[in-house]
This record gives sequence, structure tokens and C-alpha cells, in this order.
Amino acid sequence: MQVEIWSDVVCPWCYLGKRNFEQALRQFGHRDAVDVEQRAAEAGLTFRMKDLRSGSTRDAHRLLQLARERGLQAELIQRLYRAYFSEQDSVFDQAALSRLATEAGLDPSEVASVLGSDRFGAEVTADERTAHALGATGVPFFVIDRRYGISVAQPAEVIGRALGQAWSDHDG
Repeated sequence: MQVEIWSDVVCPWCYLGKRNFEQALRQFGHRDAVDVEQRAAEAGLTFRMKDLRSGSTRDAHRLLQLARERGLQAELIQRLYRAYFSEQDSVFDQAALSRLATEAGLDPSEVASVLGSDRFGAEVTADERTAHALGATGVPFFVIDRRYGISVAQPAEVIGRALGQAWSDHDG
């Protein structure tokens, strides 16, 4: 079973939705058969919303494509969420992104190469088009086996029920 997740690193609902999805997946009996493709207080998260900055997250999403290729996408998305929401760090300027990507385990020279070019720009645009074609009008947006869509940060129980229903339909 495949789960695709569209999110943005400056979306608080995406940060919460990621945690709820992880909790639901841990409780899902067939979790080893689920392939998760990531596109980015009660749940144990710290949000510091006052004085948050905004800007374009395109460079962050391009770095997430690099991280996906290197098997570090989960580490980078977590580092970006924590930096933005808990530490009130920038995820918009290239110096901050370079530091955060390196902290997540990416090679500094590869990070510099991506940020100094438009590498992975086409992939980010393709992801945006795919999400729109699947009916995503906002983030987070979860798609299970390209048949079930879950929007916004649903509780872990709701995500778990959707995984169970998709598994039943997938298996039978």
C-alpha cells in the first residue's frame, strides 16, 4: 500500500498531521507493507507561533527532493518543522537551509549545488500538479493507493481507520 503526503514546512497543520500520521502508522498492524512517499502539544510538539516569518519554501522543497534521493527526507522534514515552529528559525534563506539540511545529514556540497541552481525545480512543480490533479486544495493532504484522500490534520484514529479501510479494499 502506498501513502503519498503533500505538505509545506511552514504549515502548522502539516506538522501536526505528520505526527498524527506517524502515530496511526505505528498502531497499524500492516505498517511494514506501507510505503510512505513524503512530499514535506497533544502530539508532543512545541509550537511558537508568535513572530514567525514567512517567505517562499520552494528551496526547502527542492532540498527535500535531494533528501528523498539520499534516504533522508524524514530527517530533513522533521528538522525543518522543528526549526520553524519550535525554534523560530528561518527556512527561507539559503544560509539557514544549508545549515538545517546539513544537520539533517545531507552532504554540504550537494546542498550548495542544489541551492546554487534550479535542480529539482521540475520535480517540485510536478508534485504540485499531481497534488492538484488528485484534488488537493490545501495541505496536509494524504493519498492512499491513489484512491483515498485525507485532508487537513485528522486525528490519528481517523487516519488509522482510513489505512484500515484502504488495506481491506487493497487486500480483498
